[in-house]
Amino acid sequence: MKILTVLGARPQFIKAAAKKMPEEINRILTDQISDYLFVPSIEAKKNLLNEGISDEKIFVVGDIMYDVSLYYKEKMVKPKWFDDLKLAKFILCTIHRAENTDDINKLSAIFRGLAAAKKDIILPLHPRTVNKIKEYNLNIAKNIHIVEPVGYLEMVWLEANTDLIVTDSGGVQKEAYFHGKYCITLREETEWIELVDQGFNTLVGCNAEAIKNGIIFNLDKHISNKNLYGTGVTSTLITDILSDIR
Repeated sequence: MKILTVLGARPQFIKAAAKKMPEEINRILTDQISDYLFVPSIEAKKNLLNEGISDEKIFVVGDIMYDVSLYYKEKMVKPKWFDDLKLAKFILCTIHRAENTDDINKLSAIFRGLAAAKKDIILPLHPRTVNKIKEYNLNIAKNIHIVEPVGYLEMVWLEANTDLIVTDSGGVQKEAYFHGKYCITLREETEWIELVDQGFNTLVGCNAEAIKNGIIFNLDKHISNKNLYGTGVTSTLITDILSDIR
């Protein structure tokens, strides 16, 4: 049986941080035992080569998440509660990483930064994080609209229609790019260094001032270059390559 990894290579990631993430450890191990590796970018291929993976096993095909993004953009659903907020413009924010939610100093700094931006922010929030807000007795500014978690199709709609995305999620960073939105990342590092290098993603950590400035500076920007991770035909490229190999 042949083992293949789709998008297995980690883009240029800070190794010290990566080793603390179970999912990152699993990616490294999976890459080492795979027979074929389908990666999203040239940078990802370089990283695999640096880890001793043979060049003949690696295929640059773009990111299959972009295929998914294009497919579901046609099926996205506006949340039923959205019109009740009466927002002409809004920022979409997600916060879920334990390193942020379980630290009172970090979580309070994030909310101070969001409040200081003085822009309407929609924040779908897991009950666990809501409980942390109550536990820490944090005050939520009026410009921050906390809503219940949304389904995938609703999340796609919010990403496609927002003016800016603020997140600590790895996947949402890329989805922001696919939808042509600038991203403010509530972390000190990112898996997707290409987006930072191109100026489409700003790392702000949990610094309240940096969060505020990142939002204000990037709010009205738009992304036109959407080819960093292929053209949305990754699945076709992969099946074609596998057919040739057989």
